[in-house]
Parts: sequence; C-alpha cells; structure tokens
Amino acid sequence: MQKLRIFMTEDSAATRARLTKDLSDSGDLAIVGCADTEIGGLTWLVEHPHGWDLTIVDLNSDPEGGLRMLSACRVRRPNQKVALLRSHTSPDLWRRCRGLGADVVVDKLGDSASLLRYCARLKGGALRSGGRGTLARLGHFLRTRLATLMQGRIRLSG
Repeated sequence: MQKLRIFMTEDSAATRARLTKDLSDSGDLAIVGCADTEIGGLTWLVEHPHGWDLTIVDLNSDPEGGLRMLSACRVRRPNQKVALLRSHTSPDLWRRCRGLGADVVVDKLGDSASLLRYCARLKGGALRSGGRGTLARLGHFLRTRLATLMQGRIRLSG
C-alpha cells in the first residue's frame, strides 16, 4: 500500500525534528522532503510537482512567506493537500488561508495528534491520481511563481 508522501517547510529545526518523528512513527506516512526556507520549499515543489500528497507549511516565522507558499500551491492535483502550521490563528487569517487554498490549519506547538488524524483521513481516500494535464499545469504554475518570487515581484491575493 502506498504511503502518504509529505513535504514540509519549517524553519525551526526542533519543530521539524519533532514533526518528522511523530509523522514517521506512523507506518503509513513518508517524509519525502523538508525545507527550512520559503525559497527552498518553492524550489522543491517545482522540482517535484507530483512527488507529494501533503505539504506542511509553517506560518510563524514569516507569515507572508507561508502565504506565498500556500498561494504557489493553489494549482495542484485534487488529491494534493496543504496543511498550515501556526501558533496563533485569528479568524481573519484562517479565512485568508482558506481563500488561498489551505485545507487545514494545525497548532504547531503541540497538536500533532490532529495532524496525524488529518493524515489518516487523507491516507484513507486522497491518494487517487490526478490527470497528466493537471501535472503539467502545476509544474508550469510553480516554475512561474518561483521565478517571480526570485525576482521580487510576487504579490499576494486575498
């Protein structure tokens, strides 16, 4: 049975290690990559557009960077999901994140149980494949976003 493939962008080494351990302890999940910066995360997503089922994005250290990551993931296969890690989430921020395509927001300070439950739900039904056309559009969109970000011209909608 295929494992749920998880990519994580988290700047805190301690949080990254804790989440990696918690997620890896469940036999049905595989961490396929980690990045500690927005550029690193976007680069990985461009290079592996169909190599993940769930991407986990930290919003704490650089909320705008996390929102740009979320925005870059808007064009994705239906089975690819985005979870946001946040210490404090206001209703306004949650609405903005949902508008940008977030599937779930998780408390990064200790609610790994709800993240594991979410992963279990995904594992139960979200691993069906998307079409090739979707992958081509996703790759083009992510390459364009990364190029724009690197040129400093990216704008957030929301």
